Amino acid sequence: MGRRPLALWAFTARVSAPVREPRMPVLNSDPRSWWILCLCAEWCNVCRALHPDFEALSADWPQIRFAWVDVEDEEALVEELEIETFPTMLIGNADEVRFLGPVQPRAEVLARLLAGLTSDDGVALDDPAALAALQAVILSRT
Repeated sequence: MGRRPLALWAFTARVSAPVREPRMPVLNSDPRSWWILCLCAEWCNVCRALHPDFEALSADWPQIRFAWVDVEDEEALVEELEIETFPTMLIGNADEVRFLGPVQPRAEVLARLLAGLTSDDGVALDDPAALAALQAVILSRT
């Protein structure tokens, strides 16, 4: 791993234990179901702080698949995306992406985002790279 700019070193720390992906609800194995991917990095303190809330949300939203994707460890899955801010969320299903972007790392913000984006009146993004990344993660997890 290369050296990070000095500004990042002041706010990050390396963790020896890998971040675990939340348990996926068994009832939701259909790849057409909604997914929320937290695109993060192991060294990101904000992502690590968000992880317990992300896992708790997965229990509150059993109809949605939650996946924790380390953009460095799983670079091949998301290499076409230019993730510059953590945490970045990717929300959609195997056919469409509804959201790709950084979010405020708070459970209530994620819950509101999920409620709005997975409704029947949500609008798909025209972002082939985001859709390809989402499909790659779905295939790797099913």
